[in-house]
Amino acid sequence: MKKVLDYILPIRKFEAAYAIIFALMCIMSMHVINEEAVHSNILTTYVTAFRVVDILLLLVIAVAVYMILQLFRFVVNHAGMLLTYKGEVKTRPLVVGIGVFVIIMITWIPYFMSYWPGGIYNDTLYSIHIALGEQPMDNQNTVLYALFWRLIFWIGNIANQWVYGGMKLMTILQAVMMASSAAAFMVWLRKKSVRIWVISLLTALFALMPIFPLYSISLWKDTPFGVIMFLYSWLMYVIVIKLNKEKAVLSRFDIVKYILLSALVIFGRNNGIYIVIAVSVALALFIHIAGCNKDKKIIILTSVSVIAASLIIQIPVYNACGVEQSDPVEKYGIPIQQTAYIISSAGKMSDSEREVFDNILPMDGWINLYNPIVVDPIKFDPLFNSEYFNANTGKFVKAYAGIVVKNPVLAVKGYLLSTIGFWDVWKTSSSAYYCNTHCYGAEFYMSDYFSQKTGILLTDIVGPRWVISSGLLIWIMLWAVSFILQKRYYRMLMPIIPTLALWCTLLIATPLAFSFRYVFSLLLCLPIYFISAGRQLPENGIGD
Repeated sequence: MKKVLDYILPIRKFEAAYAIIFALMCIMSMHVINEEAVHSNILTTYVTAFRVVDILLLLVIAVAVYMILQLFRFVVNHAGMLLTYKGEVKTRPLVVGIGVFVIIMITWIPYFMSYWPGGIYNDTLYSIHIALGEQPMDNQNTVLYALFWRLIFWIGNIANQWVYGGMKLMTILQAVMMASSAAAFMVWLRKKSVRIWVISLLTALFALMPIFPLYSISLWKDTPFGVIMFLYSWLMYVIVIKLNKEKAVLSRFDIVKYILLSALVIFGRNNGIYIVIAVSVALALFIHIAGCNKDKKIIILTSVSVIAASLIIQIPVYNACGVEQSDPVEKYGIPIQQTAYIISSAGKMSDSEREVFDNILPMDGWINLYNPIVVDPIKFDPLFNSEYFNANTGKFVKAYAGIVVKNPVLAVKGYLLSTIGFWDVWKTSSSAYYCNTHCYGAEFYMSDYFSQKTGILLTDIVGPRWVISSGLLIWIMLWAVSFILQKRYYRMLMPIIPTLALWCTLLIATPLAFSFRYVFSLLLCLPIYFISAGRQLPENGIGD
């Protein structure tokens, strides 16, 4: 008992901070009410008043969470003996990789048969129309994604399959991308002497957990982007471990992978540039601290070159090619939502501020159209003056800042409601969870061959009994950060930086409060979080 107390009683400041912040989140969750309404409004999604008893609850929850963390710390610290072994790898890693890939693909066949040729989301339909030349090219859903669809359709046309053939090929490619990435990761784990039962468990999760095959048939950019982010985070782990060794240097292949994945992150989503900038700064800082001067120069030069080249392509080159940039209003989702909440709550504002908001949208519109969990009803309303907004973003920002200063409590409440899905571990939504159907207005249709052949609806078997919380994934990620900081394994933060930066961009500019597809990459990166928190895998493996 004394040993247990000696282990638990010392206050670990970073884990204590995590426990307090988690408890604060729980208290806020109790007061942020979201009744699953068809059209949420200020009466169905709102914030209740805080009470004195909340302070006591905060302390109780914080202490309980901290104690749980200490027990979990003990498990993590002793898990290495169970997960890995010393000595040479007996099973050939290549055999493991092929086996994992085949098992996953075979297990996913019922999903392909049930949702053939794949689910189409409204954003994807927009990219398909661009790829088919039916709409002008723009960067709203990224030029890269539309061009990839154009390539797929070109291949489908060669095979005399055209549009449906392209969709079928895209579904297959997504599945192969996910399964091969998982298989490559298992090969790497096996090389690092991870026990076969751990690899078998991870393989079973990829094969049998419905969310993975459902994302393989969800034809939206979030599936390939999630895989890219997983590979990017994995590469960060490999790099920091290599540079931690004495006289270690990065290979040319490492640099090529870094360039390629950085570019894919930047062009994969419009917030990718901010993720790569954050990773570049953090990586350069780590390499500087590690004293790898040669690699520091290479990484800094490479990072600056990739970011500069990407900006040149995305601004002057896109403009020269007639590519329409993303609508500026897309960057102001949260400020628009906070403004609508303050107006709907009869907040204070000056006459000049009222004039700016009224020019953008009549005051009745701000009130009647306000949906606390999604900005679309406001920004897509015919009365929303996009031309005025885009030409006067400075005036909007000034007016927005003014009403936030005058109504700080209302501004915080509006912010909590507009980002609830990305911080509240207890709340979930099926909105944009996955796409196993064709969106309204799509001219494409799915066929359920599995039901036709077996008489069984796969949805009845694998339909989600519960929806995974985006907040749960985020708090697992933050736990890994606190654990690493507490143990001072600072370099092991590097594999978490990509998804941490992704989350920060969502908190700053997300257009809706719930969208699991935005954080799908965090689900893929869970093994990397736990490996990073466990410091590192044994060095007795057979390479990277």
